[in-house]
Amino acid sequence: MSGPEDAIRLSNESWVKVDPLDLDMREYSWHLDRSGYAARGGSGQRIMHRIIMARVLKRALRPGEYVDHENNVKTDNRRSNLRVVTTQQNNWNKSKAPSAKWKYIGINFDSRLKTRPWRAYIRVNSIGYYIGTFTSAEEAAWMHDQWALVLHGEFAQLNFEYEKVATR
Repeated sequence: MSGPEDAIRLSNESWVKVDPLDLDMREYSWHLDRSGYAARGGSGQRIMHRIIMARVLKRALRPGEYVDHENNVKTDNRRSNLRVVTTQQNNWNKSKAPSAKWKYIGINFDSRLKTRPWRAYIRVNSIGYYIGTFTSAEEAAWMHDQWALVLHGEFAQLNFEYEKVATR
């Protein structure tokens, strides 16, 4: 087999990263499902990242437990990239939709607001909260990030990368 040592080949010739402990799954035929996850089987298909997490936990996933890709890369099924989350935490960590109108998440433009046309907002428990208006998209996106970090913690989906500051 040619290709990455730490990966499993899919039927479309792409690859899924896994840890050495999970390379035994190469014996199965895998494909990308409609959502972009590595899966095997037909209508009762099995999703690779859920199988790996069940191995980590040494038990089946319970109803209401979801497996999240921390880096939002659906083909990165390394154990260090997977975590069990609630529905809400999983939604917090969703990437911006490719069809989104703006470059940043949590903002929109209101042409009626002449001096500060960029609005920032955030959703918590399915409720949208208005953060404020700003002169630039970047400023609104930054403010969204500050609120997301406080409200969503490690599950916050951010517009910018920030340096982690060590705390004592």
